Amino acid sequence: MFRRRKNHLRPAKPSTATLPRWNRLSSTPKKNKPPVIFRLWRSGGKWKVYDAVIENVSSVNNYRAQFDRVISKSSYENLKKMLKEKAG
Repeated sequence: MFRRRKNHLRPAKPSTATLPRWNRLSSTPKKNKPPVIFRLWRSGGKWKVYDAVIENVSSVNNYRAQFDRVISKSSYENLKKMLKEKAG
């Protein structure tokens, strides 16, 4: 997917012994394709992707907003039920 693309790893935010290290990895945009920014979290000595941002839209914030709507209209239990049904 990222073959032949320039990736830019930005410096991690300062961390302490108790906090995980955060970082961002962004792809160089191609013709008519927006750049993708991957937000990374260092845990157990490994980097893990926890969010993808495309055109300033965060997948984490998007899901959070959807979950908040379901919870405000019904309940947390209903959200869990809906997620279990979608997961199969």
